Amino acid sequence: MAITDINTSIDNAKCRQRGLIKLAILLEDPMTRANAHLLEENADYWLKTLVQTLEGHATSVHMKLAHYCFYLLIQNTVCLSAELTRRVSTSHVEKCVNALINSNDQVTFIFESIHSNSIHSNF
Repeated sequence: MAITDINTSIDNAKCRQRGLIKLAILLEDPMTRANAHLLEENADYWLKTLVQTLEGHATSVHMKLAHYCFYLLIQNTVCLSAELTRRVSTSHVEKCVNALINSNDQVTFIFESIHSNSIHSNF
């Protein structure tokens, strides 16, 4: 899966849903060395983009996908480097949590996602 395709799709409002789905599928994969490297390189960008999606006037599907991707990113970053975990916890978590709380969609979706383990069962 091409990271540039995911990032380009997430940035484009017309393709955002496809990009968020691809991101969720990537993050659902078992954490391999290659996936860990991609996550290390892109986590800051993805979290910033997810916050913007949650803060914007995105569709309900975009909000749910962003909630789910946020959950997967946080779940995966704690297994990686201390530097990435520090950056995420100090730079992004507060913004993401505030965006989740202020979103017009159901915040409980993120908690429901914890128990589902698959994007395919939610969408």
